[in-house]
Amino acid sequence: MEKRRTILYKKAISFFVAALLTVACLPTGFSVFSAVWDGDVDTSWYHAGETELSISNPEELAGLAKLVNGGTNFEGVTITLQADLQMNSLTDWEKWETSEVVPENSWTPIGIFDECIFHGTFDGNHHTISGLYVESTGKKGLFTAIASDATVKNLTLEKSYFGSIDDYAGGICAYNYRGTIQNCHNHAIVSSWYYTAGGICGANYFGVVSQCSNEAFISATVDAGGIAGINFCATITESCNTGKISAKQCSGGIAGEESSGEIQNCYNTGALKGEQAVGGMVGKYNAGSFENCYNVGSVTGTGAIGGIVGSKAASCDNCYYLSEAVVDALDADTCTAMKKADMQKASFAEQLGDAYSGVNGSYPLLEWEQRIPVYTETTTTTTAATTTSTSLHTTDTSTETTADTSSTGTTEKTTVTDNIQVVTVNNVREINQIGGTLQLFLLGTTEKPIWLSTDEDIATIDENGLVTAVSEGSVMVGATVNNKFYKLTITINVLETTTDETTATTTTTKTTTATTTTPKTTSATTTTNKTTSSTTTTPKTTSATTTTAKTTSTTTTSTTASATTTSITTTTLEGTITTGQTHAAYEKGDVDGNSVINVEDAVAVLTYYAKRSAGMNPIFSELPMQHAKAMIASDIDEDNIISVEDAVSILTYYAKQSAGLNPDWVEIVGTSLRSEAAEESVPEVEINVTKETEALPEEETDLLPEETAAEPIV
Repeated sequence: MEKRRTILYKKAISFFVAALLTVACLPTGFSVFSAVWDGDVDTSWYHAGETELSISNPEELAGLAKLVNGGTNFEGVTITLQADLQMNSLTDWEKWETSEVVPENSWTPIGIFDECIFHGTFDGNHHTISGLYVESTGKKGLFTAIASDATVKNLTLEKSYFGSIDDYAGGICAYNYRGTIQNCHNHAIVSSWYYTAGGICGANYFGVVSQCSNEAFISATVDAGGIAGINFCATITESCNTGKISAKQCSGGIAGEESSGEIQNCYNTGALKGEQAVGGMVGKYNAGSFENCYNVGSVTGTGAIGGIVGSKAASCDNCYYLSEAVVDALDADTCTAMKKADMQKASFAEQLGDAYSGVNGSYPLLEWEQRIPVYTETTTTTTAATTTSTSLHTTDTSTETTADTSSTGTTEKTTVTDNIQVVTVNNVREINQIGGTLQLFLLGTTEKPIWLSTDEDIATIDENGLVTAVSEGSVMVGATVNNKFYKLTITINVLETTTDETTATTTTTKTTTATTTTPKTTSATTTTNKTTSSTTTTPKTTSATTTTAKTTSTTTTSTTASATTTSITTTTLEGTITTGQTHAAYEKGDVDGNSVINVEDAVAVLTYYAKRSAGMNPIFSELPMQHAKAMIASDIDEDNIISVEDAVSILTYYAKQSAGLNPDWVEIVGTSLRSEAAEESVPEVEINVTKETEALPEEETDLLPEETAAEPIV
């Protein structure tokens, strides 16, 4: 019994120490989530006359609404959010919009229109507010309205619903009158039954919205936009929409309606729908200008639609849209239609201007979304040897020089201002199966992070930033560095799958039977010199042609999960052969980053190897990031050496893929055909590259009356 007590005692001590260490690792004042709002209101944090105030729980946020609605406008006061706030249980939050589920707490927006609205600065301090719910008459949002001297910045809204039955609705505010909204991001559903809705603000009147984004569904009867429902004599700059937008009239990726305003350096990738006036940037155009914008989201409507503007010719400067996304665009003469391949070149980002950054194989991102890594730290000593070391930082830096007398040298060290980011490859933020994984990367610092998940029942994250899906839902994950938490929201989905069985059979003097089961397949037409051809097709696939001397009888079982796959064909002296389905750019084996693994990738590896063996210093690409990605894609066996064996593995993969098999890299590397003699006689090339990565964006009307006059506001 005494021994048992000792064991239990030691376990208790261990748990206690572990808890203390966990708390000690968190930054001062750090809170992943406050407790869920209990409906109470707390105004005790407010002290009249102070210009710097902070709130850290839902009760205090409700207190801010009570104070403003009671006549305190906070002019000249900055309020800083100190924690992530959760205003309701998030279970089934997607059903709030349809009223299938109604949460316990209903939000009262901050401010009363035409009586008292917010005049101060609200700094979200890069925190998130989730679980906000409101649906009633009047203007609805986190704020009812903000005034000319007001600023809202550095805030994310998550898993919330703002619905107005008869007026403006917006995520951050329903009505922005000459105020400033900066670096705010909406993931909340916004809807106006009768009027206007926007992801950031329902109406932007003479205001400025910059570096903001919307990822959620926005709907309205009239004027629905990813950033603003209507943009009147106002400016929207360096902002983007990836959410779905729908309105009966006037639906736009950035604004539903544009009246004498400016939209600059913005893009849309979200699907846009409506009956009249649907456009990539704006639906209805009265007056104003567009500069350095692009749209790749689908545009559909029963009336007038446009790649950029959906109602009539507008003043467009350096604006582009994806030709496949819009049929019969009415702005084809004023805006430029482009093919996907051309819009996914790094040169397209340069063409758009300094606000964008881009790499081959992906649509451009805004510069604030992704800092391009550069080598910025150099150490030089004045001893017999000179050493140069590099590390990965972001473009915004500050420099300090210190003297090191002990080494009789001078050290110039570049440090990074706060541009640390958590990113994923291709900007992926979803995992589509339980047990699936997603790798996170931390850019902008060499400090070792502490990786955290806010809900390990949904997803876990290991010490290397690898996220593993546990159950469906959304979860914040990220890294703690230097007492700050840098985060992303990851969504776990379980896709419904459909199974389609197709059979193609031909007869020759010699027949081979193969059965292949793959998650993504393509249809095939097989032709021989002795038999007739038969064609099989499966939904969401593209056919490819194969010519062979011997015909194959093939039974293919395909399972597709709402994804489209394609096959690439290559013509050779002996006919046309299938190179296989597309892959993510620069994944293992895709050395040239064209999303196809074929002979050209093997040739690139062999060429690189030969040049290095000859003492040359070859590169895969003049762009450092592309070169680094190609180096990683080339190292098939992950031994940090690019050799003939890697090329052989790529050729083996290609051959199996062309034969209709589903090749596996682990199996291929385990059965490499390179001989021991080749290993001994041929020099190997050592990789010397940092495995960098960066976030890439996901792929993914009679008209209204004349211009609306600005509403008066107090």
